Amino acid sequence: MRLPRRRLLALLSTGVAGCGGAARGGEPRTPAGPASGPEPTRTGPSVSPQSVSVGNTRPTRQFVTVAVERAGETRFVESRELVPGERHTTGDVLSTGGTYDAVVDTADGSRTTYRWTVVDELDGLAVTLADGIDVVRTVRCGPDCALGDGERLDAPLVGDGSARWYAPAQVVLANPGASAEAEVTVSLDGRTLVDARYRVPHETQVVVPLTYRSGTYRVGVETAAGGVVGDWRVPEEPSRVVDFSTLAVGCGPGNTQLRIENDDDRSHAVRVAVEREGTVRFAERYRLDPGERRAVVPVAASGRYEVCLRSAGGTERTWTWWACPPHGPATAAVDATGTATFSQSGL
Repeated sequence: MRLPRRRLLALLSTGVAGCGGAARGGEPRTPAGPASGPEPTRTGPSVSPQSVSVGNTRPTRQFVTVAVERAGETRFVESRELVPGERHTTGDVLSTGGTYDAVVDTADGSRTTYRWTVVDELDGLAVTLADGIDVVRTVRCGPDCALGDGERLDAPLVGDGSARWYAPAQVVLANPGASAEAEVTVSLDGRTLVDARYRVPHETQVVVPLTYRSGTYRVGVETAAGGVVGDWRVPEEPSRVVDFSTLAVGCGPGNTQLRIENDDDRSHAVRVAVEREGTVRFAERYRLDPGERRAVVPVAASGRYEVCLRSAGGTERTWTWWACPPHGPATAAVDATGTATFSQSGL
């Protein structure tokens, strides 16, 4: 079902003045909340409270409206403005099982409708504003989520105080296809933390919260289609995401825009290169006018990269770029002395 355009415009007009969400460091914003009108008829089995989360990986602020409808009745509607890298979760959206339509609209005209089958085994829906609009069902696993009696943690590891933690780092099993199982192993400093099997329903991601502790973990995921193993650096990668369909590994739907700036009052020629695991993924030369800024998207996938910038007459500098949520765009800049700097926005 489609959210009537007049309703969306009404939400936009009221939401801009006091739209929902509370980005860290800013004033709280009041969500539009459930639609007004008579209480809809609720039929179907009771399920665990379902949540809806919305994240923005685009390089600019996005105003988004999410509505959940069933049989012509709106069960939930909310509008929010999200800064790059921000994700907001609203809990207790639904508690009745069944099939719903989740309609997502953005102020720039993007729209998608997702057929959401709500069952007790899952706990919500995750919406991501990327090149398009991605929607997937989710379940956040507790200690009893794994199959059988394998090794698992009763609670995420306690932090070591070396990072600012808003949520535990997690392994995410993303399954865009048919229901499947995977054997997951996680270790730290030779100690096995997890060695267990998980079932991941179709079009679902299973989230396994594991740790508040910094370190380099070893993560392996084995499916019927094959396996993948590698290092997971925490807290630089808040999530270790494995895609069942391709066995690709990343850190979630990251923002991969790189901004190149000239902070001088005269022109500068610069060379920018982006590498990953020793392979050059992007290389380009630019002549930047005084105060000029350019934005490029040199890579598509999230993860760790090395950014190298050389200015004419200056030295070459290299930095590590973690294109991972909740970070926003990264910026490489050159100043009047020819000195290059690198920064990255985040929450």
